[in-house]
Amino acid sequence: GGTKENNNYPLMQMCVDTYFAQRKPLQALTLLHNYAWIMSSETTAFQERYDFNIDEWRAKFRQLCLEYFGDSRTQFT
Repeated sequence: GGTKENNNYPLMQMCVDTYFAQRKPLQALTLLHNYAWIMSSETTAFQERYDFNIDEWRAKFRQLCLEYFGDSRTQFT
C-alpha cells in the first residue's frame, strides 16, 4: 500500500490560508486549485483522511472566486 499521510497537504493549506490573510487571493486560489488537482489523484481512503471531497471543494472554490473576483467560474467562454 501507499503512504497513509503526506505533510505537503497541510502545508499547502497553511500557505493558502496565509495568502488569503495577506490579501493575495490569486495566489491563494492558484495554490488551492493545485491542491485539489493533486489530491484528486490520491486514493479515496487517503482523501477521506484529509477530509477532501471534490464536490465540496468545487462549491467552495466557486464561492471564493465569486467573492474575490466577482466570477464563480461556472461558465467558460
